[in-house]
Amino acid sequence: MTRTIEKTFKFLNIRDSCLTIEISDELFMPNQTTAAVAESVRVSSGDIGIELGAGIGPISIILASNPLLTHLYTTEIVEDQWSLAKKNLAKYRLENKVTPYNGDLFEPIRQNHPGLEVDFIVSDISGMAEEPARKLGWYPTHIPSGGTDGTDKIVPLIVQSGEFLKTSGRLYFPIVVNFSDGDKILAAAHKYFDRIERVKRTSLPLSKELCAVVLSLSSGLYENLEPRGSRGLWHLDTYVAEEPKQN
Repeated sequence: MTRTIEKTFKFLNIRDSCLTIEISDELFMPNQTTAAVAESVRVSSGDIGIELGAGIGPISIILASNPLLTHLYTTEIVEDQWSLAKKNLAKYRLENKVTPYNGDLFEPIRQNHPGLEVDFIVSDISGMAEEPARKLGWYPTHIPSGGTDGTDKIVPLIVQSGEFLKTSGRLYFPIVVNFSDGDKILAAAHKYFDRIERVKRTSLPLSKELCAVVLSLSSGLYENLEPRGSRGLWHLDTYVAEEPKQN
């Protein structure tokens, strides 16, 4: 059984209150990218959404705490993360507003809710290339990365999203600029959506020690770090894709 502790995240907020949830160092830890993705999602009155790669539930809790949201369906492939997400949702009494499934991408939705079309889809799914994900220590060993170039999960997600979106629906997704093939991800987005917009860029510092790790990567970078004295900045871009094409 995964051992957990309770932690408060000051950068994750619910109506001006910090998010406090159960976490484990054996599972993926919410971080500034989690906050950036959550902050990018626009929720309108009556919306129904899908969240993919829900992890231990931080974005689910933030979205479901918005009174404008009607319901959220979530999927998470790692069983221990899915189990902990259910516990965290119960802490905030959101069991009736969020339906969490253990499974990959849209498969649980396809099986349990055939024909479902939603107002938005949001993903904070593994989007970082394998080598930096492991060497920087950001992904525990049994948590899937984004594969060799960081696109193994996000591109299939983009391809399949139109099946589950209303014609007015929108898809929110991040690109880890330095550590994934952003051009490949955006090419898929433009193929399946008519309108793509970058919502925001989040720049985050790396310590001198982690900068040295990055420089040692055999796979190289998709974009160089931005120098900041002895440190470096890496970038996360969050996008919204709208007007899904009828492919």
